[in-house]
Amino acid sequence: MQFFHRLLGTTCALVLLSAACTTLNPGVGTSPTGSDRGQSTTTPVDAELSELTIAMIPDRRGKDGEERLQKFTEYLETSLEMPVTVEVTPDYDTAVALLVHGTVAMAYLGPLTYVEAKAQNASIEPIVAHIESSTGYPWYTSVVVANGDQGIKTIADLRGKDFGFVSDSSTSGFLVPRSFLLQQGIDPDRDFRSVQFSGSHDQNVAHLAKGSVDAIAIDKAAYEVGLRSGLLTPEKQILLWESDPIPNPPIVANGRVSSELRLKIQRVLVNAPPGLASINSESAAGYTIVQDDDYEGIRQLTQSRQQP
Repeated sequence: MQFFHRLLGTTCALVLLSAACTTLNPGVGTSPTGSDRGQSTTTPVDAELSELTIAMIPDRRGKDGEERLQKFTEYLETSLEMPVTVEVTPDYDTAVALLVHGTVAMAYLGPLTYVEAKAQNASIEPIVAHIESSTGYPWYTSVVVANGDQGIKTIADLRGKDFGFVSDSSTSGFLVPRSFLLQQGIDPDRDFRSVQFSGSHDQNVAHLAKGSVDAIAIDKAAYEVGLRSGLLTPEKQILLWESDPIPNPPIVANGRVSSELRLKIQRVLVNAPPGLASINSESAAGYTIVQDDDYEGIRQLTQSRQQP
């Protein structure tokens, strides 16, 4: 997978933020451009937008997650001088629907759910993505983790086992690992004894720890959280595979957000103080500008998945 390479240039361009931000297309929120791919609708600009509403896909939560979310919300409210409401949706599809239909103005989406939303509403554009403190880059990885007590030592040993994905709209919890498994000659639809969808990375980790499934696909950060908490152990829950880098989940806006407000939000987040935690990640080291092209590899992977 080579779809992360363009992000290197985007990250390096952070020092040129002012110049980069002023190149935003002033009509980006209201009409399709040449790069749009047959989207069915757009969302008109809401000139009287008095509150910023943000939908967030279900992610790693718990006490720390709640604190990060509250800190993020308060920072935006203070910086933008307007009320901000963040709604954590019960599933991935709900977040997409709220954004596509204009019920909310912004969303935190996974790479795949962004691509799905963009295909339904031309006005949706990514604004920023967080930078991982461990790497200094805006990407993450998917992993397959297995219960070694079930005799699983290699990917080939997964045949006939119970496997857990996150959601069929999850990038690291479904799309990318499924593509890898198919490349290895394992068809999840035929070669597993059962397939479960837990709904979140946290739940997938819990299912593996309880023995509800024999192996799971999650993002690596969720695996590391499970290890630190003691829920998982590296001796029993074995990391079998790690993907190439995947572009980090973007914070996106639809056409209700004017180009001027988008630019302001982008500047506020890129210039956020070092202590500000990301909306979702305890390992974030700030934000960087992203754009639709950064997710072209995910789009291509999605299209190949849809081919017979």
